[in-house]
Amino acid sequence: MARVRLTIGRPPVSNEQRNSKGIMNYLYIVLALMAGAGMAIQIAVNTKLRMVVGKPMAATLLSFTIGWLVCFTYLLFRSSDWPSREAMRTVPWWGWLGGVLGVFYIWTSVIVSPRLGIAITFALIIAGQTAAAMIIDHYGLFGVQIRNISQERILGVLLVVSGGLVLAFAR
Repeated sequence: MARVRLTIGRPPVSNEQRNSKGIMNYLYIVLALMAGAGMAIQIAVNTKLRMVVGKPMAATLLSFTIGWLVCFTYLLFRSSDWPSREAMRTVPWWGWLGGVLGVFYIWTSVIVSPRLGIAITFALIIAGQTAAAMIIDHYGLFGVQIRNISQERILGVLLVVSGGLVLAFAR
């Protein structure tokens, strides 16, 4: 028996649109992989910075200062990207926690990585991120689109967490 899929509220998608979307998805996947590689490099670079300056929070501040300068310089040339005052006023209170969590991430990584190594530190960070992300998706926390937990997603998270633990205990 053939299944009929009824989609309400969405216009039909042409093959050209579908192919275009597929290409963009691949580009997003590559971009996400590059960001992941950048985060691993970031841990190594910030750990070296911490060893040179001697204090984890000083290394964190220096890292954020350089990041701030890059963002500020970008925005100087892209004046259309500055948020309006009205937009700034509508940010929910938890919308400002990204910077705090960024400080926690960098500070923790420069403390933990010299003891556990970059690979184990990053594997455990990814395991924590993946588990938290699945919960955030499932409940639609922080205004994200709801993506229900499935057996496949649970298996994926368990594999990531297991991989982190194998690395951590396979010294």
